[in-house]
Amino acid sequence: MSKFFFPGLFFCLSLNASAGGESFTKGPVFKNYGENVGIANVLEDAKSQRFKVMFDISKASENGNVNHSFNTVARFINMHVRAGVPKENIEVAMV
Repeated sequence: MSKFFFPGLFFCLSLNASAGGESFTKGPVFKNYGENVGIANVLEDAKSQRFKVMFDISKASENGNVNHSFNTVARFINMHVRAGVPKENIEVAMV
């Protein structure tokens, strides 16, 4: 496993434990998807962080709905950019 995977995983898991539904918003990268919450000072030196993450997209979306897995990818990108990571430093692969 890459050293880039674990900080992102920890960040994702910590959001579920500490955020209430009322504090979730969309954006800043994907304006209509990837609801997330901003948490201050979570990533040490966020501007220098780099992430390379792979997402398993194995299920199709249900009729007329956004694919849950695609929304998860948007959430990952949105929350890390909101935390101060430059979007150019985030590489994702959807397989």
